[in-house]
Amino acid sequence: MSMTAEGLDGVAEPDRPVEVSPARLDDLGTGVARAQARPLRLLAGVQVDLTVELGRSRIPVQDLLTLAPGAVVELDRPADATVDILVNGTVVARGEVVVVDGDFGVRITEITGGP
Repeated sequence: MSMTAEGLDGVAEPDRPVEVSPARLDDLGTGVARAQARPLRLLAGVQVDLTVELGRSRIPVQDLLTLAPGAVVELDRPADATVDILVNGTVVARGEVVVVDGDFGVRITEITGGP
């Protein structure tokens, strides 16, 4: 394929032919595949909020105002149920509460499909 070149003023110069070859898709590189291949370690320093949810309860404000140390709030899950593990508010896993050196921890038992 042959085209004419434009001069500096943007006007075509018909006596100066320029060879142009069509682009091939493989000339464009891997694009998305290359981006997907980047290691996740690039995100290793990103901070996220991790929350473990034992359960929920819905109570009237009047009852909330009467809570005091020693009060018990009943949750919507049985004691042997798994807990939800949320990252930035989205459930990503489920697990069971464990005690490690006197501190609470969570043993992951299931990874969910995410949102």
